[in-house]
Amino acid sequence: MLWITYGLPGLDIGWTTYKLIDKNILPEVKINSKYNSYNTIDDIENNIPDIYSPTACYFYINKQDNSFYRDQQDCVVWYFKPEIGVYIDANEELIVSPNLSEFLSRIDIEARTWFHQNDLNNLLYEDERNYVEGIKNKENI
Repeated sequence: MLWITYGLPGLDIGWTTYKLIDKNILPEVKINSKYNSYNTIDDIENNIPDIYSPTACYFYINKQDNSFYRDQQDCVVWYFKPEIGVYIDANEELIVSPNLSEFLSRIDIEARTWFHQNDLNNLLYEDERNYVEGIKNKENI
């Protein structure tokens, strides 16, 4: 499975906004209980998650093409179908998450980590510190 990421500690993505990486190099993400009830894009539409994106992504539901999250310049658009998962291409081949709760949990911790990464390490929340350490313990890209 793949993941699309932006510059986090331990991930050298070069001079680009996003990079498609092998998700196996990332640590497992603990599913945040506040996202357990997200099973469809209707769930997002009815209760938009409170996630601040470092790349100005936002939730915008389009039921015609199943898109629900997009970059401000449409560099990346995320789609969801329960039988497929979360994917980033209209051909449904680049699957990035098996379900919405995992996807939301991962973008949440990555966004919070990104915003805190310039603070002293002890100012990171424990789950953010663990996530960064998990990246550092894996082989860099």
